[in-house]
Amino acid sequence: MPQRLHALIACASLVALPEMASAQTARSAVPVLRTASAAAGSVHGTVRDDLGQAVGDVNVVALGATLAQARSDKAGRFRLALPPGEYILRASHAGYVSTFREPVRVQTSSTLERDITLVRLAVAGEHLLASVPVGAVMQPADPALLPAGAPGPHAHSELAWRLRHLRRTILRDAGPASAGFDEDGRRTDRFEPHRSFLDRALSGSARAATSFFADTDFTGHVNFLTSGSLAPEPGWRPERWSAGIALVSVGAPVGPFGDWTVRGAVRAGDLSSWVFQGEYRSRPDMAHAVHAGMSYSVQGDLSSSIARRLLAADTRKVGAVFGYDRWTVSPRLQLDYGLRLERYDFVTSPARVSPRVGVRLGVVPGVHLTAAAAQHVVAPGAAEFLPPTSSGLWLPPERTFSPLSRSEGYRAERVRHVEVGLEHDFGTDDRPATLAVRWFRQEAASQIATLFGTHAWRTSGHYRVASPGDVDIDGWSVRLAGAVDRRVQVAVDYTVGAARWATTGDLDRLRRLAPGAARTGSEHLHDVTMSVHADVPESDTSVVLAYRVSSGFAHLAERGPTSGLGARFDVEIHQGLPYRPLRDSQLELLLALRNLFRDARAEGSLYDELLTVAPPLRLMGGVRIRF
Repeated sequence: MPQRLHALIACASLVALPEMASAQTARSAVPVLRTASAAAGSVHGTVRDDLGQAVGDVNVVALGATLAQARSDKAGRFRLALPPGEYILRASHAGYVSTFREPVRVQTSSTLERDITLVRLAVAGEHLLASVPVGAVMQPADPALLPAGAPGPHAHSELAWRLRHLRRTILRDAGPASAGFDEDGRRTDRFEPHRSFLDRALSGSARAATSFFADTDFTGHVNFLTSGSLAPEPGWRPERWSAGIALVSVGAPVGPFGDWTVRGAVRAGDLSSWVFQGEYRSRPDMAHAVHAGMSYSVQGDLSSSIARRLLAADTRKVGAVFGYDRWTVSPRLQLDYGLRLERYDFVTSPARVSPRVGVRLGVVPGVHLTAAAAQHVVAPGAAEFLPPTSSGLWLPPERTFSPLSRSEGYRAERVRHVEVGLEHDFGTDDRPATLAVRWFRQEAASQIATLFGTHAWRTSGHYRVASPGDVDIDGWSVRLAGAVDRRVQVAVDYTVGAARWATTGDLDRLRRLAPGAARTGSEHLHDVTMSVHADVPESDTSVVLAYRVSSGFAHLAERGPTSGLGARFDVEIHQGLPYRPLRDSQLELLLALRNLFRDARAEGSLYDELLTVAPPLRLMGGVRIRF
């Protein structure tokens, strides 16, 4: 029997090796280096075999925020241009076995280097068969470890047929309720001659579910966090005690077309709340790059008697649906259009529609002319319920709020925005850079002011909302963004605006409680925002810092001038740990510290953050598991 087995293996090897050699020669005759669509980050490296020789025509795939692939050239070099996000790298080549599967995080204007090693299939097969006892039955291979184009776990090649029909061992035959095949390939369910309909239905459903999860490239992260805040007035006392938060995000590719993502979070405590969002994004290199989805947030079940008196209802619900499309008409022309529909159950006329349209036209290579027009309708307390514009953490509603004047109630802010700009892309592939200049005009009706620290319950996590009136802003801004090196990316925005106020509503009451938020007449704004993103691969550390300085921040009267120069910051640190709780997972620590109340990248008025009075200092920490 051993001589027969070795003879069969030798024959199979002699048949397979010439075919693989000819296929490899045909591929190497026409070297191809294909790069994915241009974006803000990149991954490059070299593919080698088990002997250290370069391997060309290897298919390297990145699965994550988008799906991109590239082929290595004769020297084994490859390069993938990717938008920022989390990806799983894979490599495959006919005639080779690859166990390479690595999670990476691509940052804006960053460059990652990865070296990939493939094992020749003949060598891998020899080692595998040499380690199999005579008469043993080999288990099906993991489809994730097979090269592209290779047969699946039930391949029909001669070698695979012979391996499937090796003689069964006594251990195999003695297992209870086992199902196998005889030497002629016939099913032998000797211990299950009679199976009920329920058994067949359950086992079929289990096999279908197992196949679905095994064949789908799921990515995402699970977060276990705690969040608390300190009030700046008086004396940095706890404004809201710590509470536990569980956050989950799961996504997967939809063939070659796009990716879907589902994320949700739950907060427990006196104010229990939860959020949910599902979205779909097309591949950025498609003619129609669609981004669509929905979100739903709930805040309620209040146990605090103070909060119950301040709120008109014990539960608040906010839902939103949105759809946007970036249509690449030609390599030089792109159209961007879509709308967002939101519904707030605690606002009069709860439905809100926010459309937008834009165009990007290539003038000369590297220079683009941009124009956009949009209307944004922002309800009071929207920062508590709506997901951030980026793919960062989305925390459930953490605070309660009420209108400053009961007679006026909640008034939604409507912002009409028009802008024209010019962008210039320069730098190198490894260190791209962008210089952008734009002129804009904003008309904000019922501008919202958010007031912390102006009520008797300063440690209840409660704030008030009001409107000082309408404001028109004409201004311009310049932005410089790029990579200092492959580890550090920096962006600086400088904005100048001239504002004209038309006061409405109960301005006297606003002046008494927060005079810095009561604006009248005209004023000029100077605003500088800087963001830094640094990665240290040696220690698996990532740091994100945003710092904003403006001449228009509103202050409390006790702190001196009611308005003027002020600063806000946002720091987020991710520290990877060597422990992997699951296969193909990564464990990291998360620490965040910020006194920004609104997302600076969110659509809205220039004054949305400037009229947030005495925001608390939020602290957040916890553990994240990436998979």
